[in-house]
Amino acid sequence: MESSSKRRKIGHEGGIRHSGLIDFESRNTARVNAASTFVLQTDELLKEAKPNYEKALHGVDGQLHRLKSIIDSIEPHDPRPISEATIKFEKEHRIVIPFPDPKPAKDAPYKVSYAPPSQCNVVGSYVSRTMIKTQSEFGIDMVVQMPASLFQDKDYTNMRYFYRRAYYISYIAARVRKEFAEDMELSFENLNENPLLPIVVLRPKASNDGSDERETKKKAKKSSYTIKLIPCAPDDLFPWSKVTPKSNNNRLGEVDEKKAAQAATPFYNSTLNAERTFIPYLRLLTHIKKECPAFPDACILGRTWLQQRGFGSAISQGGFGHFEWATMIALLLQTGGRNGQAALSTSLSSTELFKAALQFLSTTDLSKKPYTFGSSSVSADTVREAGPVMFDPVRQLNLLFKMTPWSASLLQTYAKSTTDLLADVMADKFDPTFIIKADVPFQTFDVIFEIQISDVAKFSETADRSGAVTNFCLEAYKHLKRAYGDRAQLVQFQLPQRGHWSLSKPPAKEVLRVLVGVIFDPAHMPRQMEFGPPAEEQKEAAKFRQFWGDKAELRRFKDGSILECVEWSSKLPLQICEEITHYTLQRHLKISKDQVTTIGGAFSSIISLSHLDKSAFDSARQAFQDFERDIRNLEELPLHIRQLSPTSSSARYASIEPPLVGYHKGSIELMDVNLYFEASSKWPENLTAIQEAKVEFLLDIDRRLRKANGKISTYLGRENVELGIENLAFLDIIYENGAAYRLRIHCDLEEKLLERQVKNKTLEPRVREEAEEAFVKLNWLYNTLPLHTQTIATFCTRFPPLSSTIRLVKHWFNCHKLTGHIREELIELFVLHAFLQPYPWKQPSSVVTGLLRTLFFLSKWDWRDEALIVDTGEDLSEDDRSSLHHELQTWRKRDPNMNDKVMCVATSHDQSGLAYTRNGPSKLVASRMTHLAKAACKLVREKGIRLDPSLLFETALQDYDVLFHLSSKAIKSIVRETAVESGGRKQSQFKNLDALTASVPLPIRAHPTDVFIEELERVYEDTLLFFKGSADDGVVAALWNPRLQKQKFRAGLSYNFHSVKGDGDQVELNRKAVLLEIARAGGDMIKKIEVADEDE
Repeated sequence: MESSSKRRKIGHEGGIRHSGLIDFESRNTARVNAASTFVLQTDELLKEAKPNYEKALHGVDGQLHRLKSIIDSIEPHDPRPISEATIKFEKEHRIVIPFPDPKPAKDAPYKVSYAPPSQCNVVGSYVSRTMIKTQSEFGIDMVVQMPASLFQDKDYTNMRYFYRRAYYISYIAARVRKEFAEDMELSFENLNENPLLPIVVLRPKASNDGSDERETKKKAKKSSYTIKLIPCAPDDLFPWSKVTPKSNNNRLGEVDEKKAAQAATPFYNSTLNAERTFIPYLRLLTHIKKECPAFPDACILGRTWLQQRGFGSAISQGGFGHFEWATMIALLLQTGGRNGQAALSTSLSSTELFKAALQFLSTTDLSKKPYTFGSSSVSADTVREAGPVMFDPVRQLNLLFKMTPWSASLLQTYAKSTTDLLADVMADKFDPTFIIKADVPFQTFDVIFEIQISDVAKFSETADRSGAVTNFCLEAYKHLKRAYGDRAQLVQFQLPQRGHWSLSKPPAKEVLRVLVGVIFDPAHMPRQMEFGPPAEEQKEAAKFRQFWGDKAELRRFKDGSILECVEWSSKLPLQICEEITHYTLQRHLKISKDQVTTIGGAFSSIISLSHLDKSAFDSARQAFQDFERDIRNLEELPLHIRQLSPTSSSARYASIEPPLVGYHKGSIELMDVNLYFEASSKWPENLTAIQEAKVEFLLDIDRRLRKANGKISTYLGRENVELGIENLAFLDIIYENGAAYRLRIHCDLEEKLLERQVKNKTLEPRVREEAEEAFVKLNWLYNTLPLHTQTIATFCTRFPPLSSTIRLVKHWFNCHKLTGHIREELIELFVLHAFLQPYPWKQPSSVVTGLLRTLFFLSKWDWRDEALIVDTGEDLSEDDRSSLHHELQTWRKRDPNMNDKVMCVATSHDQSGLAYTRNGPSKLVASRMTHLAKAACKLVREKGIRLDPSLLFETALQDYDVLFHLSSKAIKSIVRETAVESGGRKQSQFKNLDALTASVPLPIRAHPTDVFIEELERVYEDTLLFFKGSADDGVVAALWNPRLQKQKFRAGLSYNFHSVKGDGDQVELNRKAVLLEIARAGGDMIKKIEVADEDE
């Protein structure tokens, strides 16, 4: 069939267009062929991915020729009754014939015989040269076409063809095993895990020539290939009219005869039909390879893309692998377009063919409507099945008969995600498309259920013979899909794999265990009520009650509607999903709660996430609005108020502990608020005078507030600053209901004066440095932080799982003691990036996927050479991004050791790349963050569904030189004493007495632990590097500065030292004295100091 050279689109289900990808009808298609970065990277991938067939498969051609000659020389035998032939064969050769279930009856009236095959052909990726190096093993498929003389007209019924086929391949296996006894190990295997199709697999034996075990393993790995002997049917053995999806051709194994007579057997029929298509598809693919030079490379790209997502031709791998991909593209190059012409041009490059195939998969819902290539006389109803359909009218086969509805949905989800990625101009396309493994369960699914199936008898007694576990999953999928409704974007069943087995033994029984992965719709999964039809729609209401049983009830709602509904008692999304799953499986499939294990539920309990958390954050933001109203209502203020901006993490849904207004744990948590006035000429033009004016302003606001509301408590506090030109004071305001705020005033003139000093080269360098330091702090506090808070709060509203994910990721940083070096705002950007650039997945829809994908990003991000750009406003141009990358390269050239600038992190409102990372992390801390993230991702990959989430949060204390164990009792005592007015009644050590006496503690500037560590860092910055977690963390870790080695004494050394005995004027760090100094300074706060053994 000739293919047209004109570029066309597919006119089915919206075609294969996607904005931003290839416009095959555009006159400007020449620009598509431009050597873009992605195209160049794929070209390089193709060079690297292709194996060296001479080295990897050395000697295979000789083995194939020898194998063919052996098969051709096997002596035929006359027909014998199947029972007699089986007994004689198994006794003589010690081979158990792999008859599919149910086995042939002893009194079966038909006979089996053997005759030499009509032809032997090597097919598949070995012939087309489309293998890739990363395959688990190289497989060479040799099809053995059974002669038509072995079969009768009615052999398509009642498993007769498959019984003859099993006998035929066993007969060949007996002779091949004898001839290859020294070279190959033979075993049986099901072709693509189809229980109806046993094949023989030959694996080279590892030659034991006296070499050691390591050499033997190396040789075995080098020859890791298999030869698969696949018997197939001759062309046109059975008419297609007899094996359509609607036909019933098997009544064996069905208990109910009446039901068996009515049930269609689409899987059985398609398996039978596919048996005659090996040679026709070999001809098709060979022809297309000649017509389209880029076709083999497009197949290699597709194979890589599918492999990275866990897809393959085997049923447990989704039933869509290299063969299905290659055939789909081949058919689109021949047909599928308008007026019977080709959908794709043979002149397209491999990258363009790959993109077009993804467009087709992403826009065609193969489960909803059967897809037929070209204009066919076959109606959609004729080829319709319960699963996905991609029908080839020429060879009359549904290419997707091994696929299930859930694997088709997952494939389309991946295809949509990749087409979105390729259409995203700013995103990195290559790694998410071809390099990243996207099939790690916890990085893909929000929750996983493990189901142990007990009663499989009713599922195994079906005529279609697709397998008991598959039938159970199809039934469970139907019920769970309906039960979840719009709560779940995807429900995925992972079928157990079927391995190979010895020729002398029967196949192992099916593993009666399946995994169910669910991807939430975060907007709907938290809903506690399932709404059904109104009472007037009696048929629909009856169906609703029938499905939900006793759970369904009729309720009247506030709007006057009377609806059928189901209420769930759980509160969190995961718990609601778990409750729905247990109830549905129990009601419809009699699967008890004990047979269902929830995997991944422990993530939410690590920081006690609750359904009330969002309400707590909302209440805090509402309380802030009340506070803002009180401030704005103050009369006769000297200047007009322009804006009040909160800057605390609790104001942006990002604090680990949700804000609880009116409740305190020994100290009050205050929300930081910036007050902005309209521009005015009344401010003094002196930086120190401006700070004094701010203090007067705060005192004025204090008087006015207390006059307006006598129940408000206010306290003026002083910042711990060294420079007089920095902000000096703040005003703490505490309401009667417990809401507390820390107010600071912004002066627009202050920014201009500082900027003027920084640029004034006539000033002393020290003055300019102080001005620059103050300017950076002011810009962060009054410009960057308010915008950051607003941005994160907006995205937390847009993405429901974002808030919980940020809080859990912060906890991860706390557990690994990185918090003191990495701003919490930077951590929030890490998480937000994982949501805005989620490729190769869709956006995280739960805290589980959010956490693990953030850690995955941190493990892969090369901050040495890559700038992190979080385009929160979607307004950064390509030029902006290029300038940032150029800026980072300039940093590295000036400072290759990264002593100063380490990470470049930019956002829409800060394009300098320094605002979030100016004060850290250092190169050491950044490297540790990356290593910890890599270790976490490795653990997730290795443990799989058996992962214990708490392992991700275990602190590796053995990596530090010194551990300072703090006394929680002493710290609480300091907090109590600090939070009481001078001369006032001290708080009781018993919390219940404070509650009874309504004693509210005073606000404190900072937690004692933070103050202590801050002071230690100031004093010992050249000696020790401290690592701390949250303020409640009981252990502070430290590393000695490795640069402080033995050195010659000189005046002005910046650390505590002592002379080295017997080494003249050499001195070294006096570690013992340093630790004693810290112990003395810490006093009762330090309970114990633990020093690592230097010999370890």
